[in-house]
Amino acid sequence: RAQRQEALADVAEADPGDPVATAALRVRVDALDELQDVYEADLDRMARTRLIVERFADELRAETVTLDPGEALDWIVDALRGVWNYEIHEVQGQSLRVRTVVTGILLLVLGVWVSRLLSTVLFQSLLERLGMAEGAAAAIRSLAFYALALTFGLFALRVVEIPLTVFTLLGGALAIGVGFGSQNLVNNFLSGLILLIERPVRVGDLVEVGGLYGNVLNIGARSTSVRTGDNLDIIVPNSRFLEKDVVNWTLGDDTVRVHVTVGVAYGSPVREVQKLLIKATEEHGKVLRNPAPFVLFKDFGDNALLFELHFWTRIRRLMDRKRIESDMRFRVERLLREGGITIAFPQRDVHLDSLHPVQVQIVPSPGEGGEYGEETYP
Repeated sequence: RAQRQEALADVAEADPGDPVATAALRVRVDALDELQDVYEADLDRMARTRLIVERFADELRAETVTLDPGEALDWIVDALRGVWNYEIHEVQGQSLRVRTVVTGILLLVLGVWVSRLLSTVLFQSLLERLGMAEGAAAAIRSLAFYALALTFGLFALRVVEIPLTVFTLLGGALAIGVGFGSQNLVNNFLSGLILLIERPVRVGDLVEVGGLYGNVLNIGARSTSVRTGDNLDIIVPNSRFLEKDVVNWTLGDDTVRVHVTVGVAYGSPVREVQKLLIKATEEHGKVLRNPAPFVLFKDFGDNALLFELHFWTRIRRLMDRKRIESDMRFRVERLLREGGITIAFPQRDVHLDSLHPVQVQIVPSPGEGGEYGEETYP
């Protein structure tokens, strides 16, 4: 506005005889008029915006409440209480709330922990006081754990007043899941129960299943842990013990028959070989005297007279058998060598039957007797 007043004053003082200068001042006045209109419009919009912002600030101040620590704590407690009592679902007129679900889960976890503790105490008592076998005690421990866990689970549902009908929908979904993809899970679980009840395989047994040798460490709900001679833990599904041929080396007892094969040269005194093989078993402390060891003259082999030394021993691991077989081979080799009996090795006798003499040619290497020189001998 001040610039416009100055421009109007310049127009009033302009020389009337200079129309060009007067016209330029008029243009400047018009431009300042337009600029003034724009600024006034901006001022109007800014004023309206300011009113809106002040109104919004007044509303915020009206809604904002300043709480002291005590009031803030009460507000937090009320909020948590609202979440704790929030109703998730209603079944048969009973409300299923957050507190009910949390309490049930805590009771279930506590029940599983107590079940495992009680079953372990029972296992130790059966071993120490009653002298029960480890495999039988382990089976009773597993069955006791499942029974106690189920009991605590039903007790937890009863305490929190959750009706079993809540699980009707879950049971239907589980049935559908079993029909489409959970057959193996249920199969392994039922197989685990059969293993614990019938006990064809026990904890500590040396088993062979599918070419796998090892000792059974634990029979679980879904799988069985088997530890191999290399100290590797193999997890085997329980159903494999019922669906496939399983060799249990220690089911009835841990006594097994082991044999070592020996081949001696033709012409060796066979009765002396028999005596030396029996003597080898007498020097080993882990060979049982009853049943007595014996020797079988197995066959007339291509390169040797074949004998089998059979003896009985007790094993708990596969490596026990391998060590005894190795020790026996060391003793047999020493006794046969001291007795002057040769352990045969593969050999071949070649007989040539020809109507004419065989022609032999000796061809020297290059540099010896000419590059292509040769000598012929009939």
